[in-house]
Amino acid sequence: MENCIAVLLDTVSIQQYIFQSNKLRENIGASYLVDEIFRSLLVSALNQSGSGLPKDSLEHWRFAENLAPLCGDGEPWVEIGYIGGGNALLFFSRAEQAEAFVRQWTTLLLLHAPGLQTAVALEKNFPCSIDSIRFRRAMEQLFQQLRKNKGLFHPITQIPGHGITGECSRSERSAEIFNNIVKNFVSAGTEAKIRAAKESNERLTSDYLEGKDNTYCFPLELEDLGGVHGEDSHIAIVHIDGNGVGRLIQEAADLKELRKCSVVVDSAVKNAFAHLVDTITEPKQFSQLMKDLGIPPAKGDVASTLPIRPVILGGDDMTFVCDGKLGLYFAREIVAQFEKTTVKGKKLSACAGVAIIKTKYPFYRGYQLAEELCANAKKAARDNNEDMPGSYLDFHVSLGSISGSLQQVRETGCTNMEMTNNPGNLLIRPYVLSGEDDPERLRFSEMVRATAALANWPETKLNDLREALYRPEAERKSFVARLKYRKLELPEISGGKYGIHLFDNSRTPYFDLLEIKRFYPESVLRREGRNNDTH
Repeated sequence: MENCIAVLLDTVSIQQYIFQSNKLRENIGASYLVDEIFRSLLVSALNQSGSGLPKDSLEHWRFAENLAPLCGDGEPWVEIGYIGGGNALLFFSRAEQAEAFVRQWTTLLLLHAPGLQTAVALEKNFPCSIDSIRFRRAMEQLFQQLRKNKGLFHPITQIPGHGITGECSRSERSAEIFNNIVKNFVSAGTEAKIRAAKESNERLTSDYLEGKDNTYCFPLELEDLGGVHGEDSHIAIVHIDGNGVGRLIQEAADLKELRKCSVVVDSAVKNAFAHLVDTITEPKQFSQLMKDLGIPPAKGDVASTLPIRPVILGGDDMTFVCDGKLGLYFAREIVAQFEKTTVKGKKLSACAGVAIIKTKYPFYRGYQLAEELCANAKKAARDNNEDMPGSYLDFHVSLGSISGSLQQVRETGCTNMEMTNNPGNLLIRPYVLSGEDDPERLRFSEMVRATAALANWPETKLNDLREALYRPEAERKSFVARLKYRKLELPEISGGKYGIHLFDNSRTPYFDLLEIKRFYPESVLRREGRNNDTH
């Protein structure tokens, strides 16, 4: 058999589906359901449509190189090409098999994941051969068809509200099912997400906390991430995305390379998170982080709640939420671990966006901000080296509500309008995490070391420094003179003579230092300071 039928599955508006609720439990459940549509629901659809798939075949594609055992004549067959990054590619021997599977799969989604929208592309003459030119051309055509289909039809995938039914307060859909956890009627979509959150937690615990003797657990509510109850606390929503990974997969020369890229990248993301979990669950490290956050140790046999919860984990990206003081540190550690993986002889890189917001701020808006920050970091990385972009990080601290785009927020709230010529930019971010030097950007490691130098400053002087950044040049010079009189030295930062009047070329690094100091664990800053003293 020279040709087979290829079916490419994709999710539509996945972020809106996952983050439409401000409840972490529902975000977790929604993300789990997105994974399950390419796992248990995919297997069920294949079995119910007559294209049975053995249980162990769900992972078989990770180890098989090509379609060799399936491309002979005879009985109908099906094989998974790859699963990853919100996509799944399947191969069938007969068109009626493929069409029956799509019908059954989309039906199961309506029942088990209401509200989730998907798109499908089907190619009836996909080459079974391992010829790289034909395979790449066929994949390009399949993705083009998928993009076209996404814009053609947007089906209604859950029951809309009616005048005679109550409204679900969490989704603004028709309230149909009484949920025992929230003690109220909710929509079918919300019910599915809440139910899936328990299964998600069980899998997450099995994958990342196995062997830790029930000492730790992942939180299910934002209020359990950290901070002191009753006080004004912040969370960090962190979005990390690999650089150029989608292009690597779409440009794979053959199925063998496609599968290898998908598996390696997915493993790199999950291994990076696993490494972070292992690091922070080391007893001494965990105790110190809890001390930094002002959280007392758990009593008796009660498991200690980790100050982090992954929401999206797999493919080439990751989104997690954690205590506000840990977002920058965790993002830096995860990207550093992710970079240890190579694909086709090239080291992987990634960019991170860290949105630090109030705990009660709308979660979806916080996620959108994290995505904007990640995109801004990616732009900076491409501007420096489009062929091999390095890893960059951008962050934003919101002490209230956010209106407008990231650029608008920064133009209005992060400038010194007292500058005589051009408004002074209070922000010097995004930063380089790794990769070649960027003449326009500072390295985050340098910023952390400089922040550590502020550790012994009195709080009053830190506040005075913040105020001085908004003042005219003469007042800033006077402030620097008073610091020298008190034998307080401003940290030296490369790229400018900032110690004269805090700005150079209408930019200053000191506003960033003050925000990093507030939202970086003290124990890590002290360690960075000691390391800097020994060099």
